[in-house]
This record gives sequence, C-alpha cells and structure tokens, in this order.
Amino acid sequence: MTAPSIALQDAARELNIGIKTLKRWLDIAGIEPAEDPRDRRRRLIRRDDLDQLKELYGYAASVNAAERDLETRVESLSRQLSALEATVASLSSWLAAVSENVTTLAQRSIESREGRDAGATQAAQRTPARA
Repeated sequence: MTAPSIALQDAARELNIGIKTLKRWLDIAGIEPAEDPRDRRRRLIRRDDLDQLKELYGYAASVNAAERDLETRVESLSRQLSALEATVASLSSWLAAVSENVTTLAQRSIESREGRDAGATQAAQRTPARA
C-alpha cells in the first residue's frame, strides 16, 4: 500500500504559500514530486513529505494551533448563533402575544367608551330639560 499523496496545488494551499514557493521548498529539501497516475499533468507529493516540509519550515505547530483556535472559535460562534436564533424565535412569539393583547385591550377600550357615550346620550334624552 502506498502512502497517501496530495496534489502540489492542494499542498501549497494547505501551507498557505504559492506553488513556486512550494516547488522551491521541495527542491531545497530534495523531495521529488511524483506523477499522478490518473493525470500526467499533475504532480503529487506524499503526506509524509508534506509533513517533513512543515517541520523543516517550522510550520506545523503554528498552523495546527491556529487551526484549532479557528475551529474552536467557529464552534463557539455556531453555538452563539443557535442561541440567538432561539432567542429571536422566543421574542417573536412574545411580541405576537403582546401585540394581540394590546389589540384586544384597545378594542375593549373603544367598546367601553362607545358604551358609556351611548349610555350618557340615553340618560340625557330621558332627563327633562330644565328651563
């Protein structure tokens, strides 16, 4: 079984460097990229060789730590987003209930006022006018 390999473009992306820089690093380290058996235009390097480059250039520790920090931050933000979405849903429900209550109270107030006005009008009509 052969060691897992990665395309040069993917390796450069993983290292966050340009393809020319990667080729220069490979040349300095004496690592010869292999031809991709499925596509002769592509070149591959073994994962072990990529790890060797990372160690050689002091890349692994800082990148892995940064990756872990980033993953932790993304997970934290994801949890915060879920909590905010739940809060918004809860507040939306609460606001709908409050709006319904305000509408009901306003309607009752209007009906009560109309009832008082109608009662006052009837009372005024029943009371004889004083001369």
